[in-house]
Amino acid sequence: MIVFKDMITEDEMFTDSHCPRVVADFFYEVESRFTTASSKVDGRLIGANPSGEGEDDENLDDTSKRVIDLVHANGFISVPYDLKSYKAQLKSYLKAITQRLQKTDPDKIPLLESQVNKYMKNVFANFDQYECFTGPSTNPEAMVVLMNFREDGMTPYFVFFKDGLIQEKYDDMLAFAL
Repeated sequence: MIVFKDMITEDEMFTDSHCPRVVADFFYEVESRFTTASSKVDGRLIGANPSGEGEDDENLDDTSKRVIDLVHANGFISVPYDLKSYKAQLKSYLKAITQRLQKTDPDKIPLLESQVNKYMKNVFANFDQYECFTGPSTNPEAMVVLMNFREDGMTPYFVFFKDGLIQEKYDDMLAFAL
């Protein structure tokens, strides 16, 4: 399994199980889905034996809610950006990506600038349709993840800067054992 993390905070953003799709060479689009998250506690995990005691487990609260799995699983925090403040944050973030590329792949920088401008032109034109998220660390210098919906209006997808991520490979058996 490969975990994709923010290069600044190392917040987990997604895994390869979400089948990231490379778009315009510098972005990942990751589709997600709605799911139900429950806070119900299984009483057996805390020593309850409702059937043995002749009681129901009605005292265990269940507050279920509909969530987007990628947001819920990674602890994303919704952040209220207007277009002007998002552009300011993006400019700062792209500077961090450029500094990283100067060390690792400086020939990539001109292409990054042109592709980002091309891709973001559409985002800026439809910015009111996007929701912005940050990782659980809420670091203002980290990647702001954009979420929109596909044409069906039901499938959320997220936009990540490919060069703003680091990849960590985990052995599936080790992850299972933990």
